[in-house]
Order: sequence, then C-alpha cells, then structure tokens
Amino acid sequence: ATLAAVTIGTSLLWLPMLVPIGTLISLTASVSQLMGAGREREIGPLFRQALWLSLGLSALMFTFLSVVPPLLPTFGIAPDIVPGATDFLHAVRWGVPALTFYFCMRYLSEGMHWTLPTML
Repeated sequence: ATLAAVTIGTSLLWLPMLVPIGTLISLTASVSQLMGAGREREIGPLFRQALWLSLGLSALMFTFLSVVPPLLPTFGIAPDIVPGATDFLHAVRWGVPALTFYFCMRYLSEGMHWTLPTML
C-alpha cells in the first residue's frame, strides 16, 4: 500500500510540476539572447522577474498539492492508499519553492552557457 501511495502521489506531483518547468524554461532562451546581443546588464532584472514568477508558480503548485488529497477518493483511489498518498503530497509540497528556485537557477546557468552546475 505504501508503494501505491507514493506512486499516486508522484503522479499528482508531476502534473503541476510541468507548469513551472514549461513556463520558466523560456528564461534560457531570453538569457541566451541577451548574452548574444552583448546586453548582459539586462540579465539581472530578467532573472529577478523569473524569481518572482517562480514564487507565484510555487504558490499555485503548493495550493494544488494541498487541495488534491481530499479529492483522492472521488478519483477512485482505494481507501487504504489515500492516507499514504495524502501524507506524501503534504510532505513534498514544502519543497516546491526550492524546486522552482532551482529551475530558475538552472535555466539562468544554461542561458549563460554555463552548464556545469546542471551536470553536477
């Protein structure tokens, strides 16, 4: 039952995780374009805006992961799996702000053609 709960929780975690990933990945192209144009001074303000955006996206993702657990029985999840999946989602939601911050840092690094941090 524990493995099933984690599987359900992970499935529900990936759905909202794609929103910040898909939105913030545009930072790579924007930073790369500014680097190529020799406008490095504009990268800082762009990055700060991406951080604000990631904060908002993490709040939405946190809210989603908080609202979904009571709905699990309506999705047809077995009653013995619901408590474990709920615990998993409630635990993992606290890492969402750090996750979106990581994506900002990663996409900034990739846009500046400094891929070493991503590989480590």
